[in-house]
Amino acid sequence: MTDIAALESYAGTLSEAAQRSEAASLMQHELMNGDAHTDVLTESGPVPTLAKQARLYSEAIPDAVVELSAQMTDGKIHPSEAAGRLAVADLAYFYVKSSNPLISRSLYQRINADTSVHVVDDASAASMAELHATVNQLDAAAGARFFVADPAGFGTFMQDADGGFGSAEAYMGADAIENQKARIETTDSADFQMMDEVGFVSMEMVDGVLRSPAFSGEGSGGVDQLERLQIGQRNAANLAASAAVRGDFNSEVQRAVAKYNHFLMYGQSLSTAYEGWPALSKIAKDGSLMYGDCARPASGAAATFAPLGGAALKPLKSVVQVAGGGSILSDADVAALAPGAANEGEGPEVGAVNFARHLFLQHHGLAKDDSRLFVASSAGVAGRSIEQLSKGASPELYQRLLQAAQGVKTIAAAESASYCVPAIFWMQGEWNYTTAYGGDTTKAGYKAKLKAQAEIWKADIALGVAGQASPPAIITYQAGAGYTSDSNDLAIGMAQWELSEEERNWFMATPIYPYTDKGGHLDSNGYRWVGMQLGKVLHRVVTLGQDWKPLSPRRLTLSGRQVLIDFHVPCPPLVFDQPYVLLAGTDYADKGFRVLDDLGAVPIASVAIAADTVVELVLGRDTFGVVKVQYASKTVSNGNGNLRDSDGTVACENYVYQAGSGQYAGANILALVDRPYPLHNWCIAFSLTPELI
Repeated sequence: MTDIAALESYAGTLSEAAQRSEAASLMQHELMNGDAHTDVLTESGPVPTLAKQARLYSEAIPDAVVELSAQMTDGKIHPSEAAGRLAVADLAYFYVKSSNPLISRSLYQRINADTSVHVVDDASAASMAELHATVNQLDAAAGARFFVADPAGFGTFMQDADGGFGSAEAYMGADAIENQKARIETTDSADFQMMDEVGFVSMEMVDGVLRSPAFSGEGSGGVDQLERLQIGQRNAANLAASAAVRGDFNSEVQRAVAKYNHFLMYGQSLSTAYEGWPALSKIAKDGSLMYGDCARPASGAAATFAPLGGAALKPLKSVVQVAGGGSILSDADVAALAPGAANEGEGPEVGAVNFARHLFLQHHGLAKDDSRLFVASSAGVAGRSIEQLSKGASPELYQRLLQAAQGVKTIAAAESASYCVPAIFWMQGEWNYTTAYGGDTTKAGYKAKLKAQAEIWKADIALGVAGQASPPAIITYQAGAGYTSDSNDLAIGMAQWELSEEERNWFMATPIYPYTDKGGHLDSNGYRWVGMQLGKVLHRVVTLGQDWKPLSPRRLTLSGRQVLIDFHVPCPPLVFDQPYVLLAGTDYADKGFRVLDDLGAVPIASVAIAADTVVELVLGRDTFGVVKVQYASKTVSNGNGNLRDSDGTVACENYVYQAGSGQYAGANILALVDRPYPLHNWCIAFSLTPELI
C-alpha cells in the first residue's frame, strides 16, 4: 500500500474506535449502576441492568424452591452421598454436607439404589465474603469504577474512571488501544502514535504524514514514508532471521575430536589449484599435516590416490607439481612457467585447513594441540563433470577420494590412534554448466546426482572408513563466474544453493566469482583467499557448532515497477563493492542484477540498497507475464555481481605479491598487497520469480 488516503482512513478508524470505546464505557456504567427497573439499549437489543437481573432472579427463586422442594424426600443434609441415596427414592433429590469450606452443601439426584448424580453446589458464607472482597465497585486506590481481582489481590479486569476498560493483556480506552506488544494512542502533537512494548515511538502520523524514527530525513511525503516503513519492517524481520541462523546450534556434525581429523577436498580444476602457481603457503603452520609431500596425489588424473613421496604424514604446505603431478617444481622452475601453464599449486584446502586450525586453537585457548591434529587431502581431477567424479564411473575417479581416507586411516590405526572426517569440501560444477562434456545441465538432475554422491561419501568414508556415527559437514562453493550459463536459469549454481538450504549439515560457503583469477581459474592468491573463506565457515559449523548460510535472498516482491529483495545477511549491512575479475576490481551498471519477463529483458532504471538487508530495483517499464530476477548472470555480468556484506573477520594470511616469482604483474594490487584477505560474504548467484504484491 502506498496511498496516503489509506493512512488517513486508518487514522479516522482509530478516532471512531476511541469514540465507540467511550460510548461502550458509558453503557457499561449504566448496566452496572442502573436501578432495578431499567433496561439499557444496546446494538443487540435491550439488556436489563445488573440490579434488575438480581430482582428478577430473586423473584424467581421462591417458585424454583417450591418446585425443587416438591422433589425432595426430606430436608436433611446427609453426611455422605451414599447415606443420602439410601434415604430417598429414585429420581428424588438430596443434600450432602461438603468438606470444602467454600461450599455449604451439595445437591444430588438419585438414579437408582447404586447411582446418583451431582447437580449443584451451594456457596458458603466464606466464599461469598471472598467474592465480595474480590469485586470492588469503587476501588479508590486504582481510581476504578469497577475492579475485579484474583485471590492474591491482583487486578484481572477493570473499568477506569475515564470509561476505558480491559485487563493487563488488552485495554481499550477513550484515547488509546494497547496490548502487551504495542500501544496506539492519540496525542496533542500527533494524529496518532504507535509505540512498541518498551514505550518507544515506532510510528506516528502528524498532519497526514507518516513518520518513523527508523528513518532519517523528511522523505518526500506520506507515500514515500510508508514505503520506507514497510522496508524497515522487512529489514527488521531479515535481521532477526539472520541472527537466528547464528544462534541455531548444530549438534549433529562430526567434531574434530580424534588424533587425526581428516578434511577431504573433491571436485574439478578449482579444487585442484589448476594454474595456482606460484605456491604461497610454503611454511607449515600449527601442526597441520598432509598425506605425502603434497595434499594432492602423485597423479593428476589416475583413478588412485598414490601419495607423492610415499605414504607418510608430512607438515601441510603448498607446492607446485609438474604437469601430471609426478614431482615438485623448484621455485626457479615455477618462475619460468609460461602464462596459462596448467600446473597445480596453491590448493584451497591448504588455506581452509590452516585458517580453521588457527581459529580452532584460538577458540580453545591453546598454542598447539598435538592430541587433535588436522590433516588435509585433495583428490579432485581437473576438467571433469559430476558424472565422471561419481562412484561407478569408468575410470572410477572416486577411488582417489576413498583411498585418501583409507591411507590416512591406515597410518592412524598403525599408531592405535583415533581418526575421523569432520568435513568434505566439494568444488565442482563448471563442466555441468555446459553441454560440451555430456554432463547433466539441469537443476533437478545435478541436484539428484550431487545428493546421491554425498550419501555415498557418508556411507563409504565417514562410516565405512572412519567408523564415525556423526556425519561430516558437506561444505561447497557455488560454481559460477565465467563458467556460468543462463540457458537453464543458472541451474548448477541454483542446485548447489538449494541443496544447502534443503539438506541437513550441508553448507554453501561462498560463490567463486569475487576472488582474483587468471581467466577462469584462480591465481595463487585467489585460491588461498577462497581457502580462507572455506576455513571460516568450517570453523563456524564444525568447531563452534553454528548454522551457516551465505549472503542469499529470502524474499522477492514485485509491486508495479518496484522490486524489493530481502536478504539473509551474515554480517549487516549490505554494501556494493567490486569483485575481482581477472586481477581488476570491476563494477557493473546494474550491480549484477537482471530482470526478465515474457517480452525479454526489462531495463533497470536504478539499483539501491534500501536498508541493511534490502535491495530495491526500480524497473524502466511495466512487466508482462512471468518475471524472473537474476543476479550474477552470464549475460549482463559474466557471472559476477557487486553485492556483499560487512563481515570483518581477519584472515590469518595476507595477500602476497612477489615480483619474479611467477605471479602476473597485474597481481600487484595496491589495495590488497600485504593486507589480510578481506573475508566479506558475497551474494550467491540466483534466478528467482518475485511474489506479486
